[in-house]
Amino acid sequence: MAEQDERSKIKYYPPAYQGNRLRDDMYYMKSQYLPMSIEILGYVEEECDMLEYDGSIMFDEYPDKTGIEQIAARIYDKAKYLENFFMPVYEEDEVFEASKHCTSCRGQDNWLKNLIQVVLLGEMNYRRQRYYQKKSKK
Repeated sequence: MAEQDERSKIKYYPPAYQGNRLRDDMYYMKSQYLPMSIEILGYVEEECDMLEYDGSIMFDEYPDKTGIEQIAARIYDKAKYLENFFMPVYEEDEVFEASKHCTSCRGQDNWLKNLIQVVLLGEMNYRRQRYYQKKSKK
């Protein structure tokens, strides 16, 4: 009985019970994003909306890494102001230790660019799955 009471408090129900599992699951996962990721997601979705057509790099069997980096760079140009809002704050006696932070990030020294690319790839993955699902139903 207690388990049933717990379930009634949950606002989100498993996607299997809501129709389109892929869409519902993605919406739920996006609702868990942190504020900065939500801000970036707006720019990512806007860019992906423009790429949602047959023949787009987004739907290539193996999207080109350089093309994806160019898309991420366009998003970065719109979102780079976020770098100034989300800088680490140190106490007076606290010292920055580079060894505890990702300074190279595989050739990129910019955490925001890395985050943008991760959010972009997640959104592209979702849209690719949705695209191929629709295509297979035809």
